[in-house]
Amino acid sequence: MENDFYVPELEELKPYLGEQSGIDSMTKAFAFLLGVVYGRLLFAQSEAKVGLSALKWVKRFTIGGKDFPELYKKVLSKILEYRQHGDEKVVKLLKTKKLNQVIEELSFIGNKLGDNIELSSTLACYYLLLGQSLSNKILKS
Repeated sequence: MENDFYVPELEELKPYLGEQSGIDSMTKAFAFLLGVVYGRLLFAQSEAKVGLSALKWVKRFTIGGKDFPELYKKVLSKILEYRQHGDEKVVKLLKTKKLNQVIEELSFIGNKLGDNIELSSTLACYYLLLGQSLSNKILKS
């Protein structure tokens, strides 16, 4: 099987995606970038000292690729909600050019993949958590 690397436009993503990376498919890149965006949402919720409602969305880390469209919807809708009605600290964390660029790259891949995303639960959680763990490093100002 030939690798289907995703080469990102955002400079901060290049060390993690592309031929030099172990993330060797568009599906894994989608999971990773969804994790980056999800991680930023969790960070914003913790900084605002609100309940980490987004944490329960991953169903005890048993989700698979088939669950990504629903997670994408929940994460993006919560970000949009906080951008409009969040406190100042949350808005500042979620209304950044870099986060918007990551969301654009995530959405570009999602558009290519459609809604039939095949990734086992183990791999889906692995790449999602990789992105979540690196979120603050990638999105630092």
